[in-house]
Amino acid sequence: MVIGIPQINCPSQVCEESVVGKHNQDQFPKGKEWRASNPLELIHSNICGPINLEKSKALTAFKSFKALAENETRRTIKVFRSDRGGEYNSKDFESFCALHGIRK
Repeated sequence: MVIGIPQINCPSQVCEESVVGKHNQDQFPKGKEWRASNPLELIHSNICGPINLEKSKALTAFKSFKALAENETRRTIKVFRSDRGGEYNSKDFESFCALHGIRK
């Protein structure tokens, strides 16, 4: 026992139905079942949380990633998939993808 830390009593049994009921188990949207068979055919991206400073740099970071990944693999990015957050929907991001033939 550690002095100053309260004792925690854990139940010996867990109600499985309660745990399962709390999980969100939505299926992926239809039409998104396609999987890439080669590097860079499909890129997934998501910037988590309210990190506005980093989110505002999404396009700059993507440009750097694209250059490095394409140089390393000698392939090009074909499809970019995201959570459709605002950082990915700017006119600049859309224009960059269109210019480089990247489907969103």
